[in-house]
Amino acid sequence: DFELVKSKHKSDKMAQACSKMILCVEPGQLSHMTFKDPMEIWEKLKNVHRGRGFAMSLALKQKFLTSKKGRNQTMQAWIG
Repeated sequence: DFELVKSKHKSDKMAQACSKMILCVEPGQLSHMTFKDPMEIWEKLKNVHRGRGFAMSLALKQKFLTSKKGRNQTMQAWIG
């Protein structure tokens, strides 16, 4: 059945993606990687490591306001 093969292929691809992610993180991060879906793992890691609070907000605003276009950087690359 085509749907069964398609489902198995998707499952294999997801397992492969999870394996690659596991190989790229430090051992202390493995406790956050309990999901089978790589998108769920990514979201969990993103939420764990995302900066929060007033100090982070202020630092990001300052970084944005003081950023400059690089000498060899095109305007198109700088904008977007």
